[in-house]
Amino acid sequence: MLTRWDETWHRLSNWTNGQAPSERLAVQVLHQSGYEAIDPSHPLGGPDGAKDAVMQRDGEKWIMAAYFPRGQQAFNAVKAKLESDYRGVGKHKAHGLAFITNQEISIGDRRILDEAVPGALDLYHLERVVSILDMPMMASVRTQFLQIDSTDPRSPVIVRALSPATAGVPEIVARTDEKALFEKLWNASGELATGSQILVLTGLPGSGKSTLADWACRSASSKNRFYRSLVVDMRGYDIDESPVTANQVFASALRALGVTDISADLGQQGTQYHQALDWAAEREERLLLLLDNVFSLEQVRTLLPRSPFHRVIITSRESLAPELQNATPMRIGPLSNPDAADLLLRESGRASNEGAVPSEFAELAAVCGDLPLALRICAAILRSDARLDVRDLIEELKEENDRLEGLEYGHLAVRASIKTSVARLSSSELLHFKYASAHPSAEFSTEAVIHMMADRHVATVRALRRLRDRHLLEDAHDTNRWRMHDLVRLYSRELSEAQEAPEARQEAQARLLEFYADIVVDAAGWIDGSVISQYKQAESRSSALAWMHRELPNLVGSAFLAKTLGHTDAAWRMGMSLVPILDLQRSLAVALRVLAVATNAAEQEDDQVKLSKALNNTGLTLTSLDRLDEATSTFQRAIRAASSGGSLEDQAAAWIGLSAVYRQTFGTGAALHALERAAKLRQEAGDLTGMGYVLTNIGITLRECGRYGEAIHTLRSALKVHRASRSKRAEASTLAQLATALNQVGNTKEAISLFQEAIEAYKEVQDLVGLAMAQMNLGNLHVFLGDSAKALDFYEESLALFGKVGHVAGQRQVFHNMAAVHHRQGQPEAAKEYERRRDE
Repeated sequence: MLTRWDETWHRLSNWTNGQAPSERLAVQVLHQSGYEAIDPSHPLGGPDGAKDAVMQRDGEKWIMAAYFPRGQQAFNAVKAKLESDYRGVGKHKAHGLAFITNQEISIGDRRILDEAVPGALDLYHLERVVSILDMPMMASVRTQFLQIDSTDPRSPVIVRALSPATAGVPEIVARTDEKALFEKLWNASGELATGSQILVLTGLPGSGKSTLADWACRSASSKNRFYRSLVVDMRGYDIDESPVTANQVFASALRALGVTDISADLGQQGTQYHQALDWAAEREERLLLLLDNVFSLEQVRTLLPRSPFHRVIITSRESLAPELQNATPMRIGPLSNPDAADLLLRESGRASNEGAVPSEFAELAAVCGDLPLALRICAAILRSDARLDVRDLIEELKEENDRLEGLEYGHLAVRASIKTSVARLSSSELLHFKYASAHPSAEFSTEAVIHMMADRHVATVRALRRLRDRHLLEDAHDTNRWRMHDLVRLYSRELSEAQEAPEARQEAQARLLEFYADIVVDAAGWIDGSVISQYKQAESRSSALAWMHRELPNLVGSAFLAKTLGHTDAAWRMGMSLVPILDLQRSLAVALRVLAVATNAAEQEDDQVKLSKALNNTGLTLTSLDRLDEATSTFQRAIRAASSGGSLEDQAAAWIGLSAVYRQTFGTGAALHALERAAKLRQEAGDLTGMGYVLTNIGITLRECGRYGEAIHTLRSALKVHRASRSKRAEASTLAQLATALNQVGNTKEAISLFQEAIEAYKEVQDLVGLAMAQMNLGNLHVFLGDSAKALDFYEESLALFGKVGHVAGQRQVFHNMAAVHHRQGQPEAAKEYERRRDE
């Protein structure tokens, strides 16, 4: 008999079975949600000593209370029942209460209930209970407690048999490495090269596991590797079908094996099935069994052959291999982008179109996260409408908020595929899944999740590991780091926004912002200084730089998130602290964006000193981009803000920045005048460390106007200040400038030594632009010494470094210098080649 799609909801809402069955049902719900060692009260439905059950979760004691009245009750009645039941938490010295009810409770009312009790509360309201009971693996529970009969699937179970004559191998795009592994898994006689009997093929929803397994099965059959291959869909992840059990497979499998006299008794069918497999092994008729879409080993355990002669492929979204002996795991993910673009091009039917632009297919594949299911949906959409341009489909899917809506065609849907995996999560796993998308980027650390969730380390690690085992998260390259696929992340965000209170999500994000902001301030301090930090991520210069490079997408995203949430202090701290690392990477456009966040935060707080600091860094970045007019007005605004805030140090910093602009636009005289203003302000403030920066810039200016003796003296003084204050990046720059000045007066021996010191200092702070400049200048020095070969070696190293950070002006200068060397050597053709590359 067919039931309503929301039959579970109706029968729970109008519960008529009494208290004892409701407590037994609640135990099943909690068991599915990850609670352990559940000990129900006895007798059920009778006096319970202020609890219906006692259980464990994440090593802590919890109690359970079930409230299943008939029909929907007034909210105050539900609240009173909860408050009464919560008294048992203190009585039994429990960590919290799991309150299971058949009552509809809105998000706002859930907050009221959470605030009504003094401790931990795990609330299972009607919709949450329904979502758990509607999981495929809860079919027997629905039958037992709600009388919803779903023991038989709506469509018959069919085991397909493939022989060498009927296999028909389809073309499969990409997966070259995986296909090669299949070839190695069984040799010409069908024996697995690894000695394993079972291959478990796993991957995230929509990754193409079934397609790949079907190809492997057909390919092996067509090459006579197996006498026969049996293929059955276990429907572990179907929305409209109940999972197939082994008992439902036996009869069809026997027919596929050619058995005609099949017993009506299920137990006997199982015996016949294994006898047929054993007899085939005795006759050396090797069989391959493909068990597709398996969600639990309990579905297939009794289907696995007893004889090691046969082979099995299992596809699943769960990590099942560790539970099996003689099993080899194969985990697949999205395609590479070139392979994904190729699949799109072929399956869309547009490979032969003269107007097809391969780069557009690569871009569309990237929007799909290179996920095979999403790619096939896009290909189907393009096939269905010849007028639809690839560029138009890209633009249609670019908006994240409705991308999943667009990735549907016919019975194919990315959202539905992910949903069936999420439906199997416990309450703790589901909560961590929903909040994973609160991170600014798709990759994050365990520690960041712990701070965001305000959870214990053990509980978080377990939840993340289980999400990984269900392929809703992937391991990132570094230890204790995780990555969520873009489309899975969009579903996580949808689910979180639909089910979690906005205030709760924002509170979690605020905790995450503080975690990042506190560490990044210390980490940034290492780029041009020395820091004593309480955070292990910033305990040394190397660890601080490694952490910042690794977390940069999260840090940049957090700066913008802080602005959105109105956390001005975090926005300012993050915006300012990110500039040094972005400058090292030459990500100057991004630096301007985060500085705009910092500037906005300072304006919101009406803090003139903070504003002057943000504007000064903005001016420096504009100068690096050669936007000198904008830099000038920004520095002037910074001077006014610093003056208004009474900060002599920040006025001086802005004058130093302005001097660099003046040096390029008005000459060295104007620059020296600005630096004299800066020096006076530093002296008034008693800022000896800051005076080092003034001296370095005076030395540079004196060198550029030919006053080499004064420049050398000033730069030596600056070097002493930087070394005393352990300002490593400033030390590196001053060393390079001093070496250049010494070379200009003919002191090449000391110049070479100081260039080498500068190179080591630049390496320590990972300043690739400074390092490239030092290598180039060292090359210039060797040209002066007449050692062209060595000069070219330094130029090559410099060229590679400039290329790594995309510094075009630096590359052009090196090409120019290399062309000049080849002209001197009488090699005009080589010189022309470098001039051509310079002028490109």
